[in-house]
Amino acid sequence: MNSKFIIWFLSFGISVGLMITFIAIIPGELSFQYKVKLSLICAVLGAILSTVIALIFKVKPSSSDSNSNNSENNKLVSLLTEADLETVDKLLQDNINIDCLNSDGDTSLILAAKNGDLNRVKWLINNGADPFIENNIWKTARYYAESRKYGEIEQLLTEREKEIRSIQEKNRLDFDALYQSIRNNNKDNLLQLINKNQVDINAQDENGNSALFLCIESDNEELFKLLVENGADITHKNNSGQSVYKSAIKNKSGKIKQIIDEISTVNEIASYKASLEKGIDINYQNDFGDTFLILATEKGNENAVLWLLDKGANPLIKNSSSQTARYFAKTRGFNSIENILKLAEEEILAEIELERKNKSNVFSNFENAIMNNDENMLDDLLNKHTANFENNEKETPLFLCVKYDKDQLFMKLLKLGANIDITNADGANVEDVAKTYNSTNVKSLISEINRKKVENGILISEKVKNRDKDSIRELLHNGADINSPNQLGDTPLIVAAEMGFKDMVEFLLELGADKSITNSTGYNAKYFAETRGHNEVSSIL
Repeated sequence: MNSKFIIWFLSFGISVGLMITFIAIIPGELSFQYKVKLSLICAVLGAILSTVIALIFKVKPSSSDSNSNNSENNKLVSLLTEADLETVDKLLQDNINIDCLNSDGDTSLILAAKNGDLNRVKWLINNGADPFIENNIWKTARYYAESRKYGEIEQLLTEREKEIRSIQEKNRLDFDALYQSIRNNNKDNLLQLINKNQVDINAQDENGNSALFLCIESDNEELFKLLVENGADITHKNNSGQSVYKSAIKNKSGKIKQIIDEISTVNEIASYKASLEKGIDINYQNDFGDTFLILATEKGNENAVLWLLDKGANPLIKNSSSQTARYFAKTRGFNSIENILKLAEEEILAEIELERKNKSNVFSNFENAIMNNDENMLDDLLNKHTANFENNEKETPLFLCVKYDKDQLFMKLLKLGANIDITNADGANVEDVAKTYNSTNVKSLISEINRKKVENGILISEKVKNRDKDSIRELLHNGADINSPNQLGDTPLIVAAEMGFKDMVEFLLELGADKSITNSTGYNAKYFAETRGHNEVSSIL
């Protein structure tokens, strides 16, 4: 209700009260009819006085019930009014409300007009600021421009108000035309309006309802579909925040709801396709750990769920609340989706179990070959599988060589690319396991390998310090490892980064140096570049 009317109404109420009191206290010698006439005169005078009070004391109700009194809005209005326009541009990208109010009810446009800031007024208008908003004393931006004689700003605001009124009038006429066609179920007339671009298909009434809401009210599936096919916005919400979809549910328009569901499915799948085309993984998780599959399930979008599963979405993935997609299907009553996800989970679990059995069988064959020192059998297995084949406990054939103390087979696997630094599910490496089994031969071999590794690390590190690229290439050609640590545990890359040798860092990275490796103190190459102030080196690490 208008605040002026509230003030007037209260004042008038007081006047009526006074009138009744007046009738009661007027001396008894006057006739009742005369008392009533005098009281009516008082009431009229009270109404006039109330109106004058409402016009003079233009004070709106306290803004304590609105968001405009909080410090955040005050800061935001201040930023919009005082910050440079580049900063304000960035604020708008965060979807802030350009028409938010401070504690005085002023918008940034009102303050810019008060300050005579022509450029900011232009910028605010171009970005959709509303010139009709009144502050707590019912003053608009144009009032201040006019009263303070900022002629250019006043003219700009006047033109903008005329433009908005013109748009509002066209919107009203467009909506009326759509309304008539829909009310009369006149498909031909509606098509004519659309095809000749005579109306804005998303025109709204004073409550923010578009033509789609009218179709829902009359449960007119045919015209609803026609409007949507010609660009009507199914995501629109009216002034009460009710969406087209919620309106369809409220009005029990089942067929229209089905149309919206189908369109939403198409749009949702299109968005997933676009994400995949950008290289985003099908099982990508957002900040809440939700995958595309979880999001589609939450919406009850069965077709999108089926599409995602077909593209490899994993139904077993849990979000940050440790819930899978099927949890949301179950708790929200999407029974058919729950069944689909249950079957998908069962299929994946069956595949995992089959893979576990296959891994176990293959690893058992590796164990037989190594235990029995059967190189022919081992060669056959290595023709089918890599030297780093893992069992379900993340153990490789190297661990079997350690277990049975087969140093020659251990060396053979290393030459075929087996990773000596790999750890099993318990976090133990081959050296740890060799100590556990007291595998004398393999322990001795590992010690020799580590000694040579350190020697190579020392040699390469020295060559790095001298920037001797040719010697480094020769060492690598002769079997040295680019990631060999020196006696301090520093890899050649760490040495180059610590010294700030950008050219050597780039050279080592090209040769395959691993920038994630840490030294004996737990720090990697980037850390040393940063702590030594080698910013250029740090930037490439």
